[in-house]
Amino acid sequence: MQSTIQFEDRFIWRKDQVPEEYTLIRTNGEGESKRDVREIPLQEAANAVCLVLREQISMSHDDLIREAAKVMNYTRVIASVSTAFDSAISYADIKGYLSTDENGNFRLSETGNEYTDRFNV
Repeated sequence: MQSTIQFEDRFIWRKDQVPEEYTLIRTNGEGESKRDVREIPLQEAANAVCLVLREQISMSHDDLIREAAKVMNYTRVIASVSTAFDSAISYADIKGYLSTDENGNFRLSETGNEYTDRFNV
């Protein structure tokens, strides 16, 4: 069993899952089924970031946070949601999935485009 640490929380992954290769994006339910943003692994939030850029081509940092959060059914970007998706942007950037254009907006890199081709959405 493997695990990853995010914001002092431990995420347990199944034996057949490789966190760096995780390509799912699960939307939140409603009411009691809604996941707290702290229950979303960084890899999954980064997938939402990449999906938004795949569809929108280029976005500013704040717009990207808002739209990625919306993909996962977070309609209000409160501090914890903003922090989680800001970390997801940083993670995607470190993994080489993102680049910035001349205006400072985020775009998918060639690696990011190849990565999102594996998504089942």
